[in-house]
Amino acid sequence: MKRRILSMIFAVTVITITAITGCSKEKEIDSKNDNNDLVSKEDNQQIEENNEKTPSENENDSITIGFSIAGSFDNKKMMIDSISDTFTEEGGYTLFTEDSGENEEQQFTTIREFMKKDMDYMIIAPLGESKEWETVLEEAKQAEIPVILVGNKIEVEDNQLYTAWIGSDYFQEGYDAGDWLEEYLKQKGHNNEEEVQIVMVRDSIDSMAIKGRFEGFLEQKQIAKQDHWNIFDDQKELQEQEKEDAVLGISIEKVQELLEQEEKIDAIICGNDQIAFEVLQFLDKTEKTYGADGEIAVISFGASKEGLEFVRDGKINVEIEQNISYGSYVEDVVKRLRTGDEIDKIQYVMEDIFTKENVEEKLTSMETP
Repeated sequence: MKRRILSMIFAVTVITITAITGCSKEKEIDSKNDNNDLVSKEDNQQIEENNEKTPSENENDSITIGFSIAGSFDNKKMMIDSISDTFTEEGGYTLFTEDSGENEEQQFTTIREFMKKDMDYMIIAPLGESKEWETVLEEAKQAEIPVILVGNKIEVEDNQLYTAWIGSDYFQEGYDAGDWLEEYLKQKGHNNEEEVQIVMVRDSIDSMAIKGRFEGFLEQKQIAKQDHWNIFDDQKELQEQEKEDAVLGISIEKVQELLEQEEKIDAIICGNDQIAFEVLQFLDKTEKTYGADGEIAVISFGASKEGLEFVRDGKINVEIEQNISYGSYVEDVVKRLRTGDEIDKIQYVMEDIFTKENVEEKLTSMETP
């Protein structure tokens, strides 16, 4: 079908200019792969403007898209709905969605099935960092199907095996958390000489998201010269280890120990919402106060509906959003490919910060059909 559409367009052009018919086409993908450029947050306005255009103008056939998603994570339904609501039949698309759960091999099988169906484009939300991605993406390249990655990043030797990656800037999320905490402590009357005890809590999996968030937080701490911020890790040392593979943060179990020991804690930074919910359960078993009116500030990442409800109720001070509504961003890439425009290789989505002051509006928008 791709070849029919492009051949018709090319033939009309040649007839207009030279009255010659019977030409053939060669499929090309124009992207700034070598430059590895980033999309700034200001550029996202252009994405919205581009998406006002009709994707299948002057075309009779719909654009076929295969969407493969895997993993178990907060707001997964939001990601699926965003893609489904964007690539509709009314918009000129035919979308095939397959959820492989926690089975990476099943995801590879799904992607190969999409290739057999000769999809025009594939959207892939990878489960992890398997070495097999190099092989799978090479097969997609041979099939001349552009691949748009969303969510998790994957490392491949040849970054031209995919057209673009769209997702969160985890480092910036952590940096934003540090900015918020700095301002919060000022409002609480802390000075730059008073020691602040901070706990960063990870889960059992050393995920890319949590690692990036904690690294961003520590970078903000260093730039802001907050030397009096004492960060607990499993050895109760500051995060000044020279090992590049040092694991940041402490485990859920260690948090429970700290609370039972009645350690002074000023802030708990939870790597994601699921961690935050477990931490709140531990806090409820103590006499410590926490949240908007408490002695312990609770910071979380993700901005799931439940997490935002805890912000509204004053149990979590702030939620740093992980925006996984990728639909409009992916559609912008598809449209640029079809018009021959340049494609930014790495594209960060817009993300917000939610406190009691603005959370109600966000919750209302999530409930609006």
